[in-house]
Parts: sequence; structure tokens; C-alpha cells
Amino acid sequence: MKKLGYVLCFILGAVVAAGVFWAFSDTAKPIEKNAQPAHDIVYGRKSGMALTLDVLRPKNPRGIGVIFVISGGFHSDSRWVASGFIKPDYYTPILDRGQTVFLVSHSSNPKFPVSEIIKDVHRAIRYVRYNASTYDVDPRRLAIAGSSSGGYLSLLVATGIGGELDSISKSVPVEMRLPADPVDSVSSAVQAVGVFYAPSDLLNYAKDGQSYLERSPAFVKQAWGLDGKTKEEQVELIRRYSPYSYISAKTPPVMLVHGDRDPYVPIRQSERLLQKLNENHIPAELIVKTGGNHGWSDIGKEYEQVAAWFDQHLSPDTP
Repeated sequence: MKKLGYVLCFILGAVVAAGVFWAFSDTAKPIEKNAQPAHDIVYGRKSGMALTLDVLRPKNPRGIGVIFVISGGFHSDSRWVASGFIKPDYYTPILDRGQTVFLVSHSSNPKFPVSEIIKDVHRAIRYVRYNASTYDVDPRRLAIAGSSSGGYLSLLVATGIGGELDSISKSVPVEMRLPADPVDSVSSAVQAVGVFYAPSDLLNYAKDGQSYLERSPAFVKQAWGLDGKTKEEQVELIRRYSPYSYISAKTPPVMLVHGDRDPYVPIRQSERLLQKLNENHIPAELIVKTGGNHGWSDIGKEYEQVAAWFDQHLSPDTP
């Protein structure tokens, strides 16, 4: 029951923070003010499935593209956004600034572990960059955002983890190999980051020396594909997939948003990440929501601050 409660809160927190509501919600209504939505755009395929994203276009685009990773407990579902019913006051601050929002759905756990899911996010960024002119976006001014597991995936992307392209097996005959995909010819780097209550250091989770594996072993083994591996291999894998381990001078500016009463992702995860970002002289800021849990009802205020952060660090004049 503890595991189930953890995963459900992870999912619900992501849905609340993403502003996505089901069509039958009494509070849901379509955005009409300043967005021209486009739904179920296929940005890639895997295992016979389509990977899709939705686009919210502002009336007056100013060139910034925000890739928003829709994810909770490493589960993602296009139905969360396909209906077009979202809570307006969350995305409106972003759209009002002329920023184009790309709501990205990814392949889900338990079928796919994090090592596969992160490839989807890199692919989505490449797709947006390759098609930037179609969406009135500057390919040099892309940001990434997400909450909970979506925030974690955003941090992985920002530190370059999982961005390598799979090589074609030499065992496949030349005549059966597919032609190179031009989307894969562009970079999946982002120029700014804004994340909400995201894990970052899986080796030191609630306290130093306590790994996330010790706290939620069943969930971690499933999400990161650790079954059948030795203890040493498990520890190495969660270290390898900890964004904290890869902060460097090349990391883009990062805004962190976290509730000080989050029972699932301790606020120390953002506090320690902020410290390491500062040590590497990366522009960074932590917004602490007093009394905030794993998501909160008026999170639109923090969306506005994240949108302002993107404006600040993705100016056309920014080197």
C-alpha cells in the first residue's frame, strides 16, 4: 500500500502541476484566450507505438519554446492532454509571454525503464528543434520543464544524460537498414530549465548516505530496471542516473520549485542541487513554497515565475 500511495501521489502531483484535467472535471475548460492548440503530433515511434506531443501556441510568439514533460511516477498518457482541457491559469503566464508550449508524452514504466524513457524526451527536443520554424520558435532558445518525475527527466536532459543515439546493429543487413532520420541530426540540448519538486540525487535521498533504493526498493528496481543486477550494479546505475552527479559549467540555468512539506521528494533534493549549481557558477534559483506538499492548488503563481526565468535567460541577446 505504501508503494501504491507513493506512485499515485507522484502521478497526481504531476497532473496537478501540469494543469491537466479530465474532460469531465467541473473546473475544466478549454484554453481560448491566446492559444492555438495542436494535438497528438507524432514526434517519434518505438515498439510499434506513436510518441506524441501537443502544442499550445501563443498569439504573439517571441521565439522561446518550452518543452513540458508530462510525467508522474514515470507514467505518461496522451489522454491527459489530448482533450485540450487544461486549467488555464497554469499555462496562461507562459503563453502571455509569447512562449510556445510543447506538452510531451513519453513511453511509460513499467514496460519501459528510465533508460528508455529519457530517450523519448531527447527525441522530442530534437523534433521541436528540427521543426522550430514551423512553430515560430528559435532553435537556440529552448527550455525544458516538468514536475516530479517530469522534473527529474528534465534535469537528466539538462545534464546530457541519455542523449546518445542508438547505433544500428551490424547484424542487420545493409539493404534492411532504414535511412537516417534527419531529426536525429540536430542537438537535444536545452538552454534553460524549470522544475517542480524533482529528485536529483538518488544516492543521498532523504539524508546523506541513504539511497532512494533503500527508501522505495520495489519502485526503484522497477523504474530503473534493476532486477537481476547485483547490489553494486544497482548502486552504480542510480548514481549514473542522478542529475546531481553531472552538474558542470556546461549546465544551463536552472530554476527549482519545491514545497517545504513534500513527503515524497524531500526539499533537501532541491537544496543540495542548488548548492552544487552555485558551486559551478550556474545561474540558479530555488523557490520554496511554504506549506507546499507534492503539488499545490495555486501552483500557477510559480509557473509565472518560471516563465519569467525563461524570459530572463533566453533573451535573443543572450550569448
